[in-house]
Amino acid sequence: MRSFRIFSLFRAISLIVICGTLPARAANILIVAGTNGLAQLGATVLNGELNGTNTVTIVNTGVPASLAGFTQIYDLRFNNAPAFTVGEMNQYLVFLNAAPSNTIFLMGENVGFNVRNGPINQFITLAGGGVIAALSQAPLLPRRWRRNSRRLTSLRP
Repeated sequence: MRSFRIFSLFRAISLIVICGTLPARAANILIVAGTNGLAQLGATVLNGELNGTNTVTIVNTGVPASLAGFTQIYDLRFNNAPAFTVGEMNQYLVFLNAAPSNTIFLMGENVGFNVRNGPINQFITLAGGGVIAALSQAPLLPRRWRRNSRRLTSLRP
């Protein structure tokens, strides 16, 4: 009888793990939206997606003075308003090194926004990710791709 109980307990635990019915650990999330209206709209949408069991804080300025307690950061300032400063880079680096589970998402943009992409590349280098050069021009589509005003439609031989 005892072996049956142990076996049943093992099966129950296995089902819980496989089915994912154990509660997920809630994250304390910071969204840095900046002063741009589109970035703030993106923060609102992201908040709707993440704000279930998580605690979400949105700031429309730069990075707050303290990042203590946060486990995830989404920096959506695609147009660099306000600017991603060296001080904020150092704050992010301390944040990443504080706990192995801490994560950061930094939104960049196309070559027209190198004012944002440059500091992101600088941060990647500072964090030990190597040197990444900013694009000097937008990559061109191969000639065989033909586009209309809405979507990519076909290949030409």
